[in-house]
Amino acid sequence: LKKYHITGGNIEGFLYPATYSFEKMPGPVAVFEKMLHTFFQNLPQGIEQRLEAIGLDLCKGVIFASLIQKETLHEEEMSMVSEVIWNRLNSNEALGIDASLIYGIDDYKGDITWKHLKDGANPYNSRIHRGLPPGPIGAISMRALEAVFTPTKEGYRFYVLKNDRSSYHNFSRTLAEHNRFVKQLIQAPQKN
Repeated sequence: LKKYHITGGNIEGFLYPATYSFEKMPGPVAVFEKMLHTFFQNLPQGIEQRLEAIGLDLCKGVIFASLIQKETLHEEEMSMVSEVIWNRLNSNEALGIDASLIYGIDDYKGDITWKHLKDGANPYNSRIHRGLPPGPIGAISMRALEAVFTPTKEGYRFYVLKNDRSSYHNFSRTLAEHNRFVKQLIQAPQKN
């Protein structure tokens, strides 16, 4: 953490996802060093200054990008997810990001329960705790990091999966519109 000036508590989010070759079987430190080095090599020039200009340091930028990365599989949605996160942060609203909540659940088995939703001891429970979570929730792409800087400006405050099993999302400006999309998702016929 000191060597790479990472201010968070671990190296999650800074491990660059790629295929790595080694001459001989490396130890864990050598693998982490290679992944960290590759991450910092791939960071765009001037990124820390750009982040500072929008009120974030590198660690917070990586946290933000990790939320975007985990919330959508589609690059074309990343700026829309970014807008929702920015709008909620700027309004001091809870982010309500399930991927963050799940990251903080030790025994997650595939379903979010009421117990999970109400768990204030989970520091990643973004339904309770406001602001960004305490650390990244996974590896990021440089596209997700760029989306932090390029939110859409459509007034989006909510998103939920579409009911067509496409893994794309419906984005909404109002809670009423969002609730209609949630209802469509819940009422979608389930395929086995």
